[in-house]
Amino acid sequence: MKEKILVYPIKYKSRKDTIKIKPLMDLHKGANTCDLRAFKEFIKERDELTYFFTLGDLWDAIYFDDKRFRLSGHEIAGTDDDDPIDEEVKEMANLLQPIQDRLICIGTGNHEDTVSKRCHTNLSKRLADLLAVPYLGYSFWFRILLIRDHATNAVDFYCTHGFGGGTRTEGGSVTKYSRFADRFMCDVFCVGHDHRKQYIRYPVFGVGGQKPVTLFGRPKLICLGGSWKKAYSTSTAVTWEETKGFPPMEIGGVTIEIKGTDHGVKLNVSM
Repeated sequence: MKEKILVYPIKYKSRKDTIKIKPLMDLHKGANTCDLRAFKEFIKERDELTYFFTLGDLWDAIYFDDKRFRLSGHEIAGTDDDDPIDEEVKEMANLLQPIQDRLICIGTGNHEDTVSKRCHTNLSKRLADLLAVPYLGYSFWFRILLIRDHATNAVDFYCTHGFGGGTRTEGGSVTKYSRFADRFMCDVFCVGHDHRKQYIRYPVFGVGGQKPVTLFGRPKLICLGGSWKKAYSTSTAVTWEETKGFPPMEIGGVTIEIKGTDHGVKLNVSM
């Protein structure tokens, strides 16, 4: 059971430095519409100030006894018939091993959660144990502590894999999650599940001080982290998305950019 908030210190040297946080979610490895090449390129593009965390649905994780299972929708992994879950955990650990020392934490999603309920094993927690990275569950907080010389700034993240059945419009997803995020006092709200690359940034205002009392604003990011699962393909295999009328989405992830200043932080997102 998790009881403490993870604090992740990052040291940097210059005000010009940009700390990059890349959330990884909705890869759906195992589906034949998973763009694994694009995912590998995304994690390959990094420097000494780039960090990652996962937010669920790294695996498609739809097995034979699941009502969603369709044989034509999955790649044939060539593993032993009696240990597909074991093999998938090891394959994912190998995939993420190059960024193991840059992984802040590992979360889980609804696809992994279904496996936990049906098969009594936690894919995400097993992955975290293999990589020696903290496992934080379906929804979690963590704090990035920026350290330069003797100055520190904190950036608070609230993350959840997501909820609901997805939306068919860009505005629907942003509205759903921004209303939810406003209940949480965080600098960055990050979510997956809807397979969208989107973000909005706005100031949150308050008053502080005593003599005098002053108005201050702090930036807040609502970030939908994208996906590497294609909704449509040229094959005859039927996808979940096309049977439900979801539109095609842009493949890929987002990068949250943080710069420390003398008066706080600057937040941005690149896609």
